[in-house]
Amino acid sequence: MASILNITPAAAERISELAAANVGQQLRLSVVKSGCSGNKYDMKFVEQSGPADEKVSDNGADILVDPQSLFVVFGMTIDWKEDRFGRQFTFENPQEAGRCGCGESFHV
Repeated sequence: MASILNITPAAAERISELAAANVGQQLRLSVVKSGCSGNKYDMKFVEQSGPADEKVSDNGADILVDPQSLFVVFGMTIDWKEDRFGRQFTFENPQEAGRCGCGESFHV
């Protein structure tokens, strides 16, 4: 059975750092309507999971996935990238059909 999503070691390390600063909360991933292409990824800490949230564990990191977003993120890889211009989570998603010009939003 394929994993819902994959978390690279770099992303897992960053998620663990953020979780240590947000004790008692859980990181939750959702896909929300936004931008010129229609959707964007939303990651935020929540006090408690939703009743149907799916918990994904990979490389020692845990993420809750909003049930309405499962079909959009299935097979996706979350990574953490740092370079001289910035630091950010990146999302490689085989479900994406395209992105807007600035890269902020996507469509499936």
